[in-house]
Amino acid sequence: MKLSKLQSRVLDEMGIPRWTLKSQQAQVSSEEAAYWYRVGPLYLKSSKPLPVQLPQWLQDLVLLFDTRPTAIKPPIQADSVISVDEVNPQINTPSAKKALWLTIQQCQK
Repeated sequence: MKLSKLQSRVLDEMGIPRWTLKSQQAQVSSEEAAYWYRVGPLYLKSSKPLPVQLPQWLQDLVLLFDTRPTAIKPPIQADSVISVDEVNPQINTPSAKKALWLTIQQCQK
């Protein structure tokens, strides 16, 4: 929204600051663009929101920890982070499933 000269002058005389919007790209850093979730002791990071119908591997985590993914702010320190973007395309192979479950077992200790 662009203010007229009269509107700007009135705001100045009243001592009301004018706010300007930053461009969307300038506001969002790479860390803020990520969506963070927590399931039990695990942190999940994704480039887009999780779908309502969770992938099967994530449904297994929900059953294991008896809790659905909860949206959180980016953690200051996270020892166990699973990248949803990396896991989703690779989880179709048995070796990828085994590696994921080994990671989860290590996080539970």
